[in-house]
Amino acid sequence: MDFYHALEHVGRVLDALLGKQQPERKVQLRRWAKRLLKDKVQSLIKETRQACVGQPQAHAVEEELGYFERNLQRMQYGSFRAKGYFIGSGVVEAGCKTVIGARCKQSGMFWSLPGAENVLALRCIHTSRRLDPFWKHRLNQHAKRNDTLSLSA
Repeated sequence: MDFYHALEHVGRVLDALLGKQQPERKVQLRRWAKRLLKDKVQSLIKETRQACVGQPQAHAVEEELGYFERNLQRMQYGSFRAKGYFIGSGVVEAGCKTVIGARCKQSGMFWSLPGAENVLALRCIHTSRRLDPFWKHRLNQHAKRNDTLSLSA
């Protein structure tokens, strides 16, 4: 789950909770960001619920908090960073641009959807250095069915 996408949802929670009180919203947004980076999603949910009990905006806040509850396991940003994982989507987007764009968007290329999907699947397997295990797996699957692969492609 992209950290910056999560912060957009934090903004929605704060809008529902605080309205458009800009100074307080900015303070709370920074507080949430710091706590998200320390794997404190569950405590943020609990504290936010307690803050809006009996308030007219409680229903709107509860709806926005649902996003965090549904994605709780994917929002352990402190743990992810400690393991060396990226928490933003920029790296993935750059990889897509490199792997997909470099193959499918060259001048003069025209692709059908199935053709592009098949070529891109193989390109991703090749780029991730999993081509040999892929072919071994594929051959083993055909061997289990007592099937042979066609020699012509």
